[in-house]
Amino acid sequence: MKEYFIWCVLFVFLAGCSDSDKPTPEPLPIPPEKEEPDTKVWLREKDSLALVNLWNTSVWEKDKPDWDFSAGMTTWIGVTVENGRVVGLDFSWGQLTELSDGIGRFSVLRDLDISGNEALTVLTDSIWTLSGLSRLDISSTGLETISGQVTSCRSLAFLKMEEWKGKEFPESVLACDFIDSLIVSPLTGWDGVMIPDNIGNMTGLKYLSLSNMTAADFVFPASLGELSQLKNLILENIGVELLPECIGELKNLEELQLMFLNVPEIPEWIDGLNRLKRLSCVACGLEEFPAAERLVNLEELDLSGNYIPELPPEIGQLTRLTRLSLEASGVASISDEIGNLISLRELNLSANYLTGLPETMEALIALELLDLTDNFDLNWEIPASMKARVNTGDLIIKTGEAEEDPGIK
Repeated sequence: MKEYFIWCVLFVFLAGCSDSDKPTPEPLPIPPEKEEPDTKVWLREKDSLALVNLWNTSVWEKDKPDWDFSAGMTTWIGVTVENGRVVGLDFSWGQLTELSDGIGRFSVLRDLDISGNEALTVLTDSIWTLSGLSRLDISSTGLETISGQVTSCRSLAFLKMEEWKGKEFPESVLACDFIDSLIVSPLTGWDGVMIPDNIGNMTGLKYLSLSNMTAADFVFPASLGELSQLKNLILENIGVELLPECIGELKNLEELQLMFLNVPEIPEWIDGLNRLKRLSCVACGLEEFPAAERLVNLEELDLSGNYIPELPPEIGQLTRLTRLSLEASGVASISDEIGNLISLRELNLSANYLTGLPETMEALIALELLDLTDNFDLNWEIPASMKARVNTGDLIIKTGEAEEDPGIK
């Protein structure tokens, strides 16, 4: 009985104890969050250190770039930074004689300009390891060759080689079917065929500029016509008197610039370039208006510096023209059909032999600029509708000083 009583008392005592009287356990310590390294900061510092290394290990004939290392790389001349990363380096026209292997440390570099460094005769192959390099300018340097490793730099889209010192077109470049823009001009004339027969291998080309190739035996390779993606072709100061038919095979061509050639006429095959939007034949010795009436998509036509006495009726078929220049081209008369050019915004007839203009000029309702300067025998009364547009500022008519052009009213 006594034992039973003891158990009852103990039960009542324990039942009366509240949870609040129980001891509270110590909370377990919360482990600190794992600190991830700031990748952006690390990469930014990596590029900064790479620049310092490049500054120290490259060779400059005289003064190195004036970089204030305490101010941060965004202030350093010739350095382009995006999101803390070096994406462009411009060492043009400096005193660079040797670019060190450190150039290969810039993993996101897109643009590299080392033009104008005439003492630079060798390129480090580290350049071709830059997986993001898309633009390279090596104009006016002492380089005469380009390593075959250029073919491994498949992101390279733009290559500029003006005043190229090499004696021939670099064979290694011809294997780069991924380059889409190429600008080449030799410092001195090349012997023999200056554009290799296999230029057609550069199937990715969309923009091609060739200039200062004036040897008497210059030949256009037929494979030029195989550049099916080519949209822009610029030929300047080329030693030819007849444009080759292979140009007429470039059916996707949108721009054809011919400057300082000696071609008295443009062949009829130009009519087949029906995607052409811009045609320039500047100082080419043209003696007649090109047979371009089928170029219905033509928007800009520049025939400056030739000898084309008459602007024929065919001009009226180019109804999409927005810009027409016949500056200093010996023009003495213009056909009435010029009034069909209802899209024309700019018309340059300066430095010619005009004595009058057709009444249909009034139909050029989109015209914003009309240049008639240095037509000293021109006697033309500006139509009332054109005068009204001049007064509102919608049309500018350049005629020179009033006392120099008394015939303009």
